[in-house]
Amino acid sequence: MVQPIARMSVQTRWPISRSGLRAIAFFFLSLTLAIGVISLPTGSPSAALSSPPAETITSDAETRAPIMVDGRVLFWVGSIDGFSAEVRAETTNEKIERSLRTTPPDEPIQVFSKRVGDLTTVRIQNNPRTSEHLLTVTEGDFISGIQPMEQAQVWEARLQSAIDQAQQERTPRYRQRATSIGIALLASAIFLHLLVQWLRRRVNRYVNQKSHAKTPKWVSHWATKTILQPFLFCLQIGVWIGALVYFSDLLPVTRFWRYRTVGFLSETLTNPIFELGDRSYSTLEFLKVLVLVIGLWIGVRTLTAILRSRLLRAMGADPEIQDAIALL
Repeated sequence: MVQPIARMSVQTRWPISRSGLRAIAFFFLSLTLAIGVISLPTGSPSAALSSPPAETITSDAETRAPIMVDGRVLFWVGSIDGFSAEVRAETTNEKIERSLRTTPPDEPIQVFSKRVGDLTTVRIQNNPRTSEHLLTVTEGDFISGIQPMEQAQVWEARLQSAIDQAQQERTPRYRQRATSIGIALLASAIFLHLLVQWLRRRVNRYVNQKSHAKTPKWVSHWATKTILQPFLFCLQIGVWIGALVYFSDLLPVTRFWRYRTVGFLSETLTNPIFELGDRSYSTLEFLKVLVLVIGLWIGVRTLTAILRSRLLRAMGADPEIQDAIALL
């Protein structure tokens, strides 16, 4: 009974090689990790995709929309009578963008709070004569215990800081500096990629030429192909993902399109694609399941290698039995 199994293990041919299966598996794993990394807020200097501040969070989170400058989310606003949160945010963002586009970087843009009758407003002024209305602070925009003027001043400070930085990033000096950083970042990413590629080749060469005194050569080969090589491959992908995320944070236009791209991917991956019973499932949930399957597959392969190299050899099992268990 042992020999037919051994012959079957030799004659079995898969449509895709094992290295191909590993490459496909780790591609999906890297894709999921990449989506997660890009979706995370960037730490500094801009925190482009930062979460809304605690004092502006209302109880109805689904009716809020972001106020942002060059892809930096500053705070969130809710809906009011006659205007949805999306309309309020879109109108305010367009006014800010227009002011930045029509005002030279060396001319200041002022944001200030003003009380008009019973309303507390936030306004923007890019010339000495006229100012433009941005927002009206309503009850849905702040938590209890905070006065409307206090909330308006918080918004004013955040808008002023973001607009000052946006103007500074539109100066020729900053663009030259960002270009230099981008070139250095590209060169560093290429260097790290080639360094990891050289390390992968050295590891393969070492495993093919030598084997550990107490460990069978096939164990070293399997560990390299199944664990170390995929890890180094994911490391190469991580280098380019990190470089792309950092570079997209340097310029206003790249930061804006990163925000739009992440928003599109987030909406696409989290939207339900079908329902099963009372629950709906999205593409992101399928990717999570795929990552769990990949992890389970790697874990089973690792346990199989340990079982074959340690336990079965210590028990004196025949090579055919070891091959059969390794195949399973």
